[in-house]
Amino acid sequence: MKRSTSRENRSVDENALLGALENETARAILAATSEEDRSAKELDERIDVSQTSIYRQLEQLTENGLVHETLQLDRSGNHFKVYRAAITNVNIDIESGEVRTRVEWHEDVSERFTRIWEEIRGDR
Repeated sequence: MKRSTSRENRSVDENALLGALENETARAILAATSEEDRSAKELDERIDVSQTSIYRQLEQLTENGLVHETLQLDRSGNHFKVYRAAITNVNIDIESGEVRTRVEWHEDVSERFTRIWEEIRGDR
């Protein structure tokens, strides 16, 4: 297994992806960050594991491109990191002795607009 590519030409290491899906904490982080951005503190409040485990998994998920990390400002002017799942769906096909994955990626508004505009112009 090497890399799985989506329709948007993004790719992910299949071993990293399957490893994340195997890990209960990583799955919980992906689920919690699939609908909205969440800070490590919010994840710690939602997921019943140590804060160290949360940070370790966030680092691995971010390194493997499965979670996006951004800075957010609060009203007092402080900033903190928030995390959002980069994937929305994973399909695993086992056929003819091969395992293939297909990943659907989260699109933000600007990415969606660009994709639609390119489709209208016939760039894709």
